[in-house]
Amino acid sequence: MYCKKCGTELRENDTFCYYCGNRIGWMQRMLSSKAFIGSVIAVFVVIIAAVLTYLIWTGKITMPSFDKGQTTEQNKIVDSGKSGKDSDNPAAKATATPAPTATPYAFTPSDVTKTMKKEMKPLTERLKPFLAYSASFYANGSHRFKFDTTFVTTMAIFNLEHSDKTLRYGDSMSKVKKEAKKEIKKIFGSNYKYKFAYTGTYPGYVYRPTGNTIVFNSMRIPGKDYQMKVKKITEYEEGKYRLTVEAYLTNVASNTKGEIQKYTVLAAKDEQSEYGYIVEKIKLKK
Repeated sequence: MYCKKCGTELRENDTFCYYCGNRIGWMQRMLSSKAFIGSVIAVFVVIIAAVLTYLIWTGKITMPSFDKGQTTEQNKIVDSGKSGKDSDNPAAKATATPAPTATPYAFTPSDVTKTMKKEMKPLTERLKPFLAYSASFYANGSHRFKFDTTFVTTMAIFNLEHSDKTLRYGDSMSKVKKEAKKEIKKIFGSNYKYKFAYTGTYPGYVYRPTGNTIVFNSMRIPGKDYQMKVKKITEYEEGKYRLTVEAYLTNVASNTKGEIQKYTVLAAKDEQSEYGYIVEKIKLKK
């Protein structure tokens, strides 16, 4: 402790400067006291310890665990496990490669006209007569096209009566039904059934029942040849085909074409069918 007036070094308990006589205040004596400074330091240590204790108990500070024995034992177990695996399976040392994800199968539609045109000819030849005959009815828009059991049944009877000539004018309806059901199965498989219905719209009036017999009710077209050309065949799904065809009548004498009607024929492969393929649907192509 020093005198503030003259700077003389004083003893800890001096109340006056023995050199200049200046009074030493109690505050100066207290602040210069080693006991006081030690007490202050002790108080600060206690406060800091109390704060740390509070933070640890409340979980705001997490103290690390330094259990060397336990850590060493765990490391030994892990190392021995790894060593055993590596010695038994050397491939385990290499980085694991994830298995490739399987790519979903997606069929790509393709043009198969060149390869399938000849193979599907037996089926398309059975479609040709009635589609060509119907071309003039649909081409000018005077008749509404509807592909249903009536259309299918009329096509079957037309093939038998016009192309095969196994059905004739005046045959019994029971014979018509028996033979037409066979023809429908050959062309359409089990997709459509026989259903004869005489209606006032085409093709429902092509044939008409008279008593228990059948007659050709629609006007015949003499001097005409039935033609149909397969323009394109697309395999749009595996074993399923979309055919674009043009059907029309030609004049036998002049070889001139009549009105052309385009159709879309949906067909499917069927090993059990007569022609190897069956028709699923026929639509007008605009």
